[in-house]
Amino acid sequence: MDYKKHFNTNNITIKEAYFFFLVIMFGATLAACGHDDEPEEQPDEIQTSEIDFYSRTIKGNNVAFLSHKGTVVLNYTKGTIQLTSKYNDFDGQPHTFTTGEMQVAYTGDGTLYTFRDPTMQTDYDGSTSVGLFDTATGVILYTFNNEIGKIFTTTYLNFPSSEVRIGKIGDSYFITHDKSEFLFAPVDQGSKCVLQINNFVADMSGNVAADVIQFMGLPMTSTPNGYTIVADRAESTYGGNYTITDVNISINNQCRGIYGSYLCNGYKIEFAAHLY
Repeated sequence: MDYKKHFNTNNITIKEAYFFFLVIMFGATLAACGHDDEPEEQPDEIQTSEIDFYSRTIKGNNVAFLSHKGTVVLNYTKGTIQLTSKYNDFDGQPHTFTTGEMQVAYTGDGTLYTFRDPTMQTDYDGSTSVGLFDTATGVILYTFNNEIGKIFTTTYLNFPSSEVRIGKIGDSYFITHDKSEFLFAPVDQGSKCVLQINNFVADMSGNVAADVIQFMGLPMTSTPNGYTIVADRAESTYGGNYTITDVNISINNQCRGIYGSYLCNGYKIEFAAHLY
């Protein structure tokens, strides 16, 4: 993995290279399971890592957000994952939860795995827990419910599968490309966010103007479906001197997708992407 293409830790600690190296190795371990030459018995190889989590508690149209440190325990031998994380209730009080040791199963889609803890179920909506884990990016999503509401917990978000179109403002002609990758994480306890674009294309040449560009402190609102990011103007804080205006971005489908638009140097840039 090329770590220069991910969040600049000089600005914000979102992605820790060591943990995500372990994630990739975990994926390789899962892919190797079932080979005849594996030993029948071996001691459990376990790694515990502390990472940033972002939780939204949802009940109807009400949303309670919490940014915090949580832990991920990867058991390479058993192919399991265990999470310890937090969430806020609607009085602003944090609660901690720890899942059971959850078996990770391949979805058949690229590097995406799923997991669940069937014991984490209550009468709120009758659903059991659901987790998704992309071993290529290290992105984790986990959902469960309790008497307070529905809790959605994620790591930072990485949207590599993008569709971008760029056109002159006021002109109907545009070009399309799929070079850019969008990364996102909340800051300031959910009032703002950092948006990073890898392979940033700024005009209709289609050429990459910056390998990595980052915007800090964009105003953000938590919603029952994800997040919205709206800003009149934002200046890049890393990767070159760029100004974007009329920023209007929605992270939807419980953080599985992103779409939006902004203006830059006389061009309108529209994009849509998903996690995997």
